[in-house]
Amino acid sequence: MFEELKYPVVQAPMAGGLISADFVAQVSNFGFLGSVAGGYLSVDELRQMIRQVKAKTTNPFLVNIFIFGDLSEIENTTHPKPQSVQELERLFTDQVNPEFSVPVLPSEDEYVNLVIEEGVKYVSSTFGFFLPKSVDKLKSKNIKVIASCSSMSEVNHCIARGADAIIFQRSEAGGHKSGFTNIIFSDSIFGLFKQAKILHPNVPFIVAGGILPIEIPNFLAAKFNAVQLGSAFLLTHESNLSKCAREVILKPHETVVSKVITGRNARWLKNKLLERLSLATDVYKTPLLQHYATLELRRMAQLAESPDYIAILISEKAQQLKSQPLSDLCLEIAKSFDD
Repeated sequence: MFEELKYPVVQAPMAGGLISADFVAQVSNFGFLGSVAGGYLSVDELRQMIRQVKAKTTNPFLVNIFIFGDLSEIENTTHPKPQSVQELERLFTDQVNPEFSVPVLPSEDEYVNLVIEEGVKYVSSTFGFFLPKSVDKLKSKNIKVIASCSSMSEVNHCIARGADAIIFQRSEAGGHKSGFTNIIFSDSIFGLFKQAKILHPNVPFIVAGGILPIEIPNFLAAKFNAVQLGSAFLLTHESNLSKCAREVILKPHETVVSKVITGRNARWLKNKLLERLSLATDVYKTPLLQHYATLELRRMAQLAESPDYIAILISEKAQQLKSQPLSDLCLEIAKSFDD
């Protein structure tokens, strides 16, 4: 499945404007699989980014799509902002909006039609998997469909629906739990992988979550077909990670898995923002509501470059990484295949 890649390495999609189209193209040009993060983008925004990548590389790249399901009851509507969030916003401004809204996000059909129209070769899903009709439509155009999973039940479900490959997310992963069951993360990734290969011997598996470049040979020796790296790419000079966030990540710190910031389990930097929201009793349990309820707060903290309140998704092993030019990281990863 990854024969057209020089190296079986996937750059993790990271939503929120952290990775530019130029960045994705550079990764693909080096022989890896660059990834466009479609999460929270409109159809026009995603189309523009895809075309910007295509203008800078003829190599394949991946588009990642968030699976949200039916949002009709919460989108395009104002909602009361939790008092806990308003109190935190007052640390940065006197003008606090007591309400927030959830925008109308593209439907699965709109995303699927877009990647087909733009000739994308690889597409992956996060927070769920595509409907059978979507899988059939994508595969009829020879688009490889990849599912993000963190449990055996998710793996079985996605393969039964036609997934061409599986991204297995480890517990060390930075960012959100990409799967869609209530299991937080799998600690025994190798045990699960052995089970999965017995049940699905012909399906390629990509391992993700807190992987250091030096560890890549170990996972390939364990018969994973490819590796996905996120934090290592995020810390490169060319990413859009803020200076404040970069400095905090590279210093000694703790991370914790929590859903209080966005409503979904994710590995966050442990700081005052996380601690105060963890004590709050009025956070939304619905993921998209909590995501948009805290969005303005997170923007304020980032603009203020406040290490105590900035929201940072990062892997458990990030302190073992370094900030370096993207080209140097790519060469370091390539060297792991040559040694």
